[in-house]
Amino acid sequence: MPACTRCRPVIFIAVLMAGAAGAGEPAATPWRALKTIAPAHEELVTSVAVSPDGSKALSGSWDKSVKLWDLESGKLLKQLQGHQSLVHAVAFLPGGERALSGGASSAEPSVRGWDLEKAEELFKLNVACAAFAVDREGKSLILGHYGKELHHFDLADRKELRNFDGHADGATCVALAPNGWLAASGGLDANARMWDLREGKQLAAFPFEDEVACVRFTPDGKALLAAVRDGYVRVFRPPAEAKDEREAWQPAGKLNLEAGIRALAVHPSGGWWAASVGHGVQAALVLGSVPQPGDDPVALAKIEELRDPHGPTCLAFTPDGRRLVSGNYDGTLTVYGPGE
Repeated sequence: MPACTRCRPVIFIAVLMAGAAGAGEPAATPWRALKTIAPAHEELVTSVAVSPDGSKALSGSWDKSVKLWDLESGKLLKQLQGHQSLVHAVAFLPGGERALSGGASSAEPSVRGWDLEKAEELFKLNVACAAFAVDREGKSLILGHYGKELHHFDLADRKELRNFDGHADGATCVALAPNGWLAASGGLDANARMWDLREGKQLAAFPFEDEVACVRFTPDGKALLAAVRDGYVRVFRPPAEAKDEREAWQPAGKLNLEAGIRALAVHPSGGWWAASVGHGVQAALVLGSVPQPGDDPVALAKIEELRDPHGPTCLAFTPDGRRLVSGNYDGTLTVYGPGE
């Protein structure tokens, strides 16, 4: 059984909100690693998600397993078996009683639905997966993979609604805005792209100098963050006078973290983000702010940095914003939060 080990004194100090997710102003608060779950997986952790009530985490790994954890105790609750290839994505469905996981192989049904209480497989979608995103109602799935296309599924009847062709290389990260129809993707072709799922068309493309590691919308859907492997976090917004979310989005800020970015998560307030930069066990956590409309677009600031000995590879905040969970290069999970 994996052990939940209490960490030694403060791992890092950061300027970040320790209050409720809706807090608008930052406070100088020490955040530290509260616990490390070790070992969680036998190989690198590729994906992590937090349950709607914030009490549990789901993790996927190169070891082909999906595991459910109690975040307070670090106890392994369930292990979901079935994938025959690397697991690349995990997500809770609304209510937290069901979940999705996605694997890399096109030789097997690679997206699987799960009953978490029974640890039983509910359904399969026969499509390879590098990343996916689920809408807030759990009805719609947008999926990217190494074959360049995006796939849009109706989860109720498990049928593919559309596929989107636009990336010149693998579409390896995706995100859905809160409205459920505005999507973003990033790929190995060094482009981030925006899509209208209702009309089945591409709305915008943003070219960069390197592969896109992660795309994330803020919780209000009014900003898109793209984390690029050349070290830049870039922010995009629709024009201030825009009356339609489909209007051309524009650059609204950027920050050079000076090292390749692997993962990014946006705080539930929408004002902050956390990113994993660097490689392997040398990876660092960096925290930064999202510029608000009207702010200087170059004011996106690096706030604090910490070298984490475990090497974060994927990140997720709890819904209340009081904890950050990382899956790590060495197969562990780490839970961060404000400390004394």
